[in-house]
Amino acid sequence: MKYLITILFFVLLGCKSAQQINKQNVENAITKNAFQLLNDKRFHSVSVAVYKDGESTIKHFGELTIGKGNKPNDSTLYEIASVTKTFTGYIAAKAVLDKKINLDDDIRNYLDEPYPNLEFKGEPIKIKHLIT
Repeated sequence: MKYLITILFFVLLGCKSAQQINKQNVENAITKNAFQLLNDKRFHSVSVAVYKDGESTIKHFGELTIGKGNKPNDSTLYEIASVTKTFTGYIAAKAVLDKKINLDDDIRNYLDEPYPNLEFKGEPIKIKHLIT
């Protein structure tokens, strides 16, 4: 009985919860893909954030300036140019399909303050104006 308890203790100690395994899988995927990206000489630093199952995982790789040892961190600002248009378009399309917004909605419908100046030539600025 003493041996069975000892074995059971070590088996339980060695087991990871599904959440720990899932987080490790996310971290492994981030690391693998970041290193593949850094193999391309056009890139010398990368930061990746994944939000999954209510938990965020953030990892940073490389150097901001080659040879300076200045690694990216949570405060690093990247110029991401037009990639935000892709995310904005996707989120807006999903919100339209989910019937949460309408492209012809006045944007002031979604703001806490009235902002009467958010119009052009007497016409309200609409969601479709912001995403095109």
